[in-house]
Amino acid sequence: MQISNIVYKRFKVRVSYYTAWNTRNMVMEKIAGSYDKGYALCPKLCVEIQKSNPGSIATCSREDGNLKFADMYISFKAALDGFTKGCRPILGLDRSFLKGKYGGQCLSIILLDANNGLFLIAVLIYRKNLDKLGVAKYDAKTWLEREPYESWYRSYFDTSTKCEHMTNNFSESFNNWIVKIRDKPLNKMVVRLNLMQMTLMYERKLKAREWDQNGLVPRAVKKIELLKTCSRHYRLEGFEKDQWLVLNFSKKFRFCIYVES
Repeated sequence: MQISNIVYKRFKVRVSYYTAWNTRNMVMEKIAGSYDKGYALCPKLCVEIQKSNPGSIATCSREDGNLKFADMYISFKAALDGFTKGCRPILGLDRSFLKGKYGGQCLSIILLDANNGLFLIAVLIYRKNLDKLGVAKYDAKTWLEREPYESWYRSYFDTSTKCEHMTNNFSESFNNWIVKIRDKPLNKMVVRLNLMQMTLMYERKLKAREWDQNGLVPRAVKKIELLKTCSRHYRLEGFEKDQWLVLNFSKKFRFCIYVES
């Protein structure tokens, strides 16, 4: 419910949207700190991240011709290591709107770890709308067009992909995870996001110690057990060289599977 509606419901006084918005910002700055100062501290924050987390990527850029904040890119070393050592090879890309004084958007790159848990690699925070990719980021558009569609365009992905997640559901789950920090000054939002990441990694590390170290991760075991339960509804028959015919007993479906030798 909007603030103006709450005020009218409680006090029978109508206030304009802008009055309510400005009042909200004043209260939020009293609670969370200055939004203007938050933007001003971003370059220093990036330097401190690189010092305290060697190997991390932290950049902050400003608009040409003035000193206004343009965008900020953060990727911590621990997240990059997790990406290369323990995550599934599929990326989720999504954005969410910031709820602070000046708005903006947060573009996130999400993966799934071996146990299908959410894993954040990087965030790009920017103020301008990048919907018109060819206008706002012409170089990015040119770079994408040089790459084969199979590497970034979902409708061209290899149909034999071994990852069952072909939706953005896990990216949406991440956006819900950060909903409580999206209204904070930018510098405090980044710091809290870092704390959330570290806490999540530490809790998963403790939980993983309880697993069978010589076996599969729990969700993989659960998935295999489910497939075993379903397998009794099918029969496998040789069809041709390197091909198998799968028959479904209950619905009489037939599937032809090609197996590369």
